[in-house]
Amino acid sequence: MRIAWLQCANGVSGDMLLGALVDAGAPMDAMNEAIDCVFPDEPIRLTPVETSRAGIRATHIAVQGGDTAEHGHTSLRDLIDRVEKANLPASVIQRAIAILRRIGEAEARVHGGSAESVELAELGSADTLVDIVGTLVGLGELGIETLYSTGLPLATGRVTTQHGTLPVPAPGALEIMRLAGAPALPPPANAEGQQTGELVTPTGAAIVTTLASFDPPPVMNTVDAVGYGAGTKDPKGRANIVTLVVGEAAAEPTQTRAMAMIETTIDDMNPEVYDYVRERLMATGARDVWLENVQMKKGRPGVIVSAIAPESVKDAIVRELLRETTTLGVRVTPMTRYEAVRESVIVQTPLGPASVKIKRLVEGGEIIGISPEYEDCRQLAKQSSVPLSRVYDIVRRAAEDSLR
Repeated sequence: MRIAWLQCANGVSGDMLLGALVDAGAPMDAMNEAIDCVFPDEPIRLTPVETSRAGIRATHIAVQGGDTAEHGHTSLRDLIDRVEKANLPASVIQRAIAILRRIGEAEARVHGGSAESVELAELGSADTLVDIVGTLVGLGELGIETLYSTGLPLATGRVTTQHGTLPVPAPGALEIMRLAGAPALPPPANAEGQQTGELVTPTGAAIVTTLASFDPPPVMNTVDAVGYGAGTKDPKGRANIVTLVVGEAAAEPTQTRAMAMIETTIDDMNPEVYDYVRERLMATGARDVWLENVQMKKGRPGVIVSAIAPESVKDAIVRELLRETTTLGVRVTPMTRYEAVRESVIVQTPLGPASVKIKRLVEGGEIIGISPEYEDCRQLAKQSSVPLSRVYDIVRRAAEDSLR
């Protein structure tokens, strides 16, 4: 399995992630084509600039064209609508929306109101979508299936925003870290006792906490690429870069992960809320979520809400259940999960490209399972007017033929 690890000890932002991906070999053309899909009427281009931070060669990404720097007080719903209308793979759209929802939830928590209607100031510019979509496409182009990250650093100093001068980390970035249960690293040492300034932007925090696991990465058989992404500033005595290490995970019969089972039993909630809760738990980092019907005391029907999640997001899952449901208590049980080796590939079918998940017992071993991705099949079914069940058969057969 191809994996990557982010070293964020000196900070992380959207443009730093883009720079690290391009520096590691992600093709700029693919990123620009995806951005064209999001902004078809605004010519926006990413341009790599080779630079140096504290003596380390790195790539900085300049965003040119459009009104990317204009702060428009855009609502989260407007940004989501733009992504949903873009001609992008379903997996990119889904993950982009999850990142945007995390930003919206944090901003609503800080400024008040609902996540869908919250007005975004700096985060309402085109830069936000450029960073999110560019990162997702870059990860896909490098074939990265699982992303790991260090914790995110705290900071000292202030930052100027449309709301005024604020301490750093900015409240939005801190709230994103809290929602995701992200580990917080101490501020990096700086030359001559200078304040660090902003190290983690809300966009950078949202991308990393949504896409990456903070668990220790598995052993890599090989390190295939290392990318250094530079931030805009060049502070004295500190390398303002994020490092991306890409490689192949060591083959194991199965992978084991420290997980937690989080459960609660509910008998007094509107049934329409359950699907929203399930979505919130998955967006927070749960690997599996399911519901079970049970009979409770005095013959009342009830529902058990169960989630399996990495230890790193356990507390965030508990908070979501306590906040979004009527429950008064949540049960948590430590557990170990054994996982088969999985990879996601795109196959060409008579109806168009589609993603499938490949299952093996060992890295590079015999394929023992092929599962077409639902969202891609759903999109193909709508485009072709072919029944969804038939689309599944076509995609699976195309995968078997191409991977034989």
